[in-house]
Amino acid sequence: MIQPIQNYNVPKRQIGFRGNLNKSLCQDIWAGETLKQGVAIRLKMLADTFEKTLAASNFKRKDLTIVGSMANYNYGKASDIDLHLVTDFSEYPADRKFLTDYFNSKRDMFNYTNSFNIFGHPVEVSVEDAASKTYSKGRYSLMSDEWIKKPVFDEKLELPDVTSSQTYLDLKKSLDECLAKNDFKSITPLFQQIYALRQSGLAQGGEFSMGNSIFRQLRNEGYLKKLIDLSYNALNNLISLK
Repeated sequence: MIQPIQNYNVPKRQIGFRGNLNKSLCQDIWAGETLKQGVAIRLKMLADTFEKTLAASNFKRKDLTIVGSMANYNYGKASDIDLHLVTDFSEYPADRKFLTDYFNSKRDMFNYTNSFNIFGHPVEVSVEDAASKTYSKGRYSLMSDEWIKKPVFDEKLELPDVTSSQTYLDLKKSLDECLAKNDFKSITPLFQQIYALRQSGLAQGGEFSMGNSIFRQLRNEGYLKKLIDLSYNALNNLISLK
């Protein structure tokens, strides 16, 4: 029986990225190495729903892919399912920066206002430029129902101990201070610092880098959502009259 996508309050996600990887793909969504049919149907429904919010009649979907830890062996009990609608930015009459900002804003609004999950795994949907460089060790196409890039299990690989990183500890302290003081001016610099750390980590060491692992740790601890909430509250307070 196909299980419904549930709308829910985002649960506390698993935290801590150290130790050995899992020896198999997450069997919540995979049957061996094959995506479960019911999961595929629901993810396609969600992608269609998201695409309608883009308000782009000329949107051309080249592929629909699962990437990240749920297409690999480094997932946790409540890891996100990263669902990407792939399109070619060069085919649109707008520059790449504008398209990136536009699609990212649509992504953030959709994921912020909707909380979908598949068997306890939150689904985060976004638009990806077909020409962009990707770092995921695994990539599965729902349109062709096959692996584009099949992950390889390495029993010798261990994920970095994020919680012992001074960079992580310093960022966590800054985030706690920002949230405790409702320091609206620190929101954007902190976001920029976190995402720059992730991009640098991906470029230098890939998906299992310390930079990307710190990003995931902070995201899974709820810091990014708290920053977004604080940002919305700041905008509301600025514009509203009481």
